[in-house]
Amino acid sequence: MSQPLLPWDSLKSTNHPQLVWRSQLNDRYIIEMQRTGGYSGKLFVFDHNQSDQEIFSVDVGLSYLAMFGPDMADVQEWHGTFEYAVSMGNTLH
Repeated sequence: MSQPLLPWDSLKSTNHPQLVWRSQLNDRYIIEMQRTGGYSGKLFVFDHNQSDQEIFSVDVGLSYLAMFGPDMADVQEWHGTFEYAVSMGNTLH
């Protein structure tokens, strides 16, 4: 099981070489897109109420190298993915 690259209170900071994008959901979940390759990464959902336990992860692609942040189309796709995971009662992994 993975852990978030940055702590809960560091959501405004993205100073980590593997972190492409990060967000919070419902004051409970940390969502991180972590780089695994030039055009690939892994989307994680962590439950902050459960000591930042990983509750979902999935391999995803990046539209480009995302050196200056992710493509907005990618972010929209990730939103749908993690919202679905959370709505399913965190049973996906």
